[in-house]
Amino acid sequence: MHIAVFLDFRVLSGAEKRSAKIARALIARGHRVTMFMTRRTHKALAASDYRFDWPPIVTWSYPRRFDWLAFGRSRLTSLRRDWWRRVLGEHGVDVAHVYLRPSLCAQLPVPHLFEITSPDMARDLIRTDTAFPLETILYPNSETVDAALGKHFAQNPRFHPPHAFFDPAEPEGFEEPPKENLVVFAHRLIARKNPVIFAKAAARFLAARPGWRVAVRGSGELEGEVRSILSDALAAGRATLGYEPNLMDELHRSRIFVSIESEDNYSNQSVLEAMWCRNALVLSDRGRTRARYFAENGVLCEPGEDSVLEALLRLTEDPDQLQTFAENGRRHVETAFPGDAYLDDLERVYRFACQGSDTDHRP
Repeated sequence: MHIAVFLDFRVLSGAEKRSAKIARALIARGHRVTMFMTRRTHKALAASDYRFDWPPIVTWSYPRRFDWLAFGRSRLTSLRRDWWRRVLGEHGVDVAHVYLRPSLCAQLPVPHLFEITSPDMARDLIRTDTAFPLETILYPNSETVDAALGKHFAQNPRFHPPHAFFDPAEPEGFEEPPKENLVVFAHRLIARKNPVIFAKAAARFLAARPGWRVAVRGSGELEGEVRSILSDALAAGRATLGYEPNLMDELHRSRIFVSIESEDNYSNQSVLEAMWCRNALVLSDRGRTRARYFAENGVLCEPGEDSVLEALLRLTEDPDQLQTFAENGRRHVETAFPGDAYLDDLERVYRFACQGSDTDHRP
């Protein structure tokens, strides 16, 4: 089938990278996949300097005449739907996979699913009383996101994948660089990710472990506060701060990765990348984190400054144990997140969207 993937973002993050890797995997299975991006999104992708062989990309924007031809929301939706019928018909699209732009669901004339990527997004959809067409399939990307939807949108078919998708996408012949005494925190710098808590714990950790460094990789509304907390370490070269599109370059060199979300670290892509790159983990014991990500590969903690500091100090006391945790993490990501099982399930959802069959797969 020909699958259209719709992306709309200002900063390239894990969900968008994952969508591109899934697209490449589907192409390898014989499907056609085209990424539809707004011009703003394509510009952000070009500026990100993310090294990846993206699937075919189509950039789009609505004709300006729609703004003055339309009188009311329903008329505008109708114009856009007719426009998409022509555009998607010219590309021969069978099914659409939509990220981050729920308004598109009412405008697309083809079978489609809308992926819900976080509990925050689920709550925003509920709070704003978002209206989805009855045919829109909702696709929360984890059990926790599914639970956040609760009984809302009960009129729409709803599925979630069997587990997170991961593909390291490393080039042939890649050789891992030597490890360094480096701790990485790589997430959007927003309240749910707790970057301020990490920064405070990291400042104390660096004082106690002079041979170690930390890297905070991300951007967001709390960046200024994180920068202030780590100002001395940044000036001394023992901390770095800023968005890094090619995160795995750094994860291959680091030894510890920290993810301390308030609700759930699963299905955070950077945690999977960190495990693949042989990092021991410091994870907040929230949601499905313990069940999905923990396999004697690090330390569970509370999302609090003292608890995070204690976990970091404990991990760095014993180099042999740290190495064991790192190897356990690599084995876990290799065995617990098989790509074929994820893709098999996603193909069933696409077929359900196109044909209304596979009702045994309906929750």
